[in-house]
Amino acid sequence: MYYAERACSTQGRHFVAAVLASSVLYYALSRLISLDMPVSSCLTAALLSFLLGTQEQEKKHDAYSSGILRVRSPDTLTKGLIGIAFPGMIIFLWMLVTGEWRVLRTMHLLSGLRSF
Repeated sequence: MYYAERACSTQGRHFVAAVLASSVLYYALSRLISLDMPVSSCLTAALLSFLLGTQEQEKKHDAYSSGILRVRSPDTLTKGLIGIAFPGMIIFLWMLVTGEWRVLRTMHLLSGLRSF
């Protein structure tokens, strides 16, 4: 919700809500005991935390970068190496395409490693 308020207009938020409300498969899979739903939710939260961490001021970098690792730890417990490899590859590819290598210096990943 927080990211939607920052990234989309009111009309865009209504469109996203309508698409999610019409997604029957999303609701059906949430009723099953499947480990893919928590993995996809934690993966989305980790990548959202990374995205917000790249856009915020220096004070909040620590909170977002440690949030990445806090959310990735349940992924690792649920599906193993997927919790580390997928977000790592996506973030690396983003840095490779955009050339934003300075993000590694601004993100305080060692502080989040304690909670991982």
